[in-house]
Amino acid sequence: MKNANVLKWTVYATIFSGLGFMLLLSLVVLERSAFGLLIGQIVGPEDIRNVFNGLKLVVHVLPFTLGPLIIGSMFNAVRSLRIDVKKVRRAVPIALFAAVMLWNIFGADTAAVVQGLKSTTPDQSIDDISYIVKQVMLQHHLGLFAFTQFFVQHLVLLIREISAIS
Repeated sequence: MKNANVLKWTVYATIFSGLGFMLLLSLVVLERSAFGLLIGQIVGPEDIRNVFNGLKLVVHVLPFTLGPLIIGSMFNAVRSLRIDVKKVRRAVPIALFAAVMLWNIFGADTAAVVQGLKSTTPDQSIDDISYIVKQVMLQHHLGLFAFTQFFVQHLVLLIREISAIS
C-alpha cells in the first residue's frame, strides 16, 4: 500500500510540474523574438512591442494559473516524500524547486513585475517597454528552469516507481 500511495502522489506531482513546464515553455516561445534583451543584444522595437502585446494579453490569467501549479507540484511532491521519507533523492527536486520559486516570487518580486507589466502602456517609450519585457522574461526563464528540473526529476522517480512495481 505504501508503494501505491507513493506512486499516486508522484504521478500527481509529475502532472502538475509537467503542466507548469508546458505553460512556461509556451511563454518562453512567445518571447523568443525578444530573447536578445536577456543577453545584451539589440532587439528591434517591433519585436519588443509584439512580445509586450502578447504578454499583456495573458497577464491577467497567468498568476492564477501558475500559482496553483506551483502549489500543486509542491504539495504532491511533499506528500510523496512524507510517505517515503527514507529516499532522500525525493527531497532534492523539492528543495531546488522551492528555492528557485521562492527567490523568483519574493527576491525578484513577481508581484511588482506583474504590476509593472499591467501598468505599462503600449504608447510608452521603447526603453520602458523593453525594461518590463526583460523583467518578465527573466522571471519566465527562471520559472522554466525550476519546473523543468522538477518535472524531469519527478518523471525519473515515476519511472523508477513503476519499474519497481513490475
